[in-house]
Amino acid sequence: MDSGANGVQPKYEQGVEMQTHIDSRAALLVILALVLFLSCASRDERLRIAAYKGDSEEASQLVAEGVEIDAKNEYGNTALMIAVMGGHLEIVKDLIAGGADVNARNRAESTALMLAAKKGHLEIVQALIAAGADVNSRTTGGVTALFVAESGGHTEVVEILRKAGAK
Repeated sequence: MDSGANGVQPKYEQGVEMQTHIDSRAALLVILALVLFLSCASRDERLRIAAYKGDSEEASQLVAEGVEIDAKNEYGNTALMIAVMGGHLEIVKDLIAGGADVNARNRAESTALMLAAKKGHLEIVQALIAAGADVNSRTTGGVTALFVAESGGHTEVVEILRKAGAK
């Protein structure tokens, strides 16, 4: 709009300019906060997401950077447990090599070995046993890896567990 006779913009135009300037600054602050949240606060979550997706490159990088390897999600699952459930053997091996606790328990009291046995993931069961997973670990309800493998009809897993001393 044209300036008034004295060269000053009418008040409604000044208010529009000021509001636009404030809105753009607020949007920038929101974007910066989101970037910080995604890059800093969720490093542990990024590892669990990589384990879920089977992204071994991302998982390896995060482990090398020193991310908290045994951090748990709201269900108590670690990245190792998530990789086990997805059948991602390479990530399971990388997490074990990075020091993941193979006997950690989630909120349901399951261990990674119980989860692998339930899914029938033979090679993962073998890797967990080789890494020192307790083959006789029980939930408070008495559930073991052997029990879930038998219940699921995973005969090869049952055999491996028995050879490792599971009762």
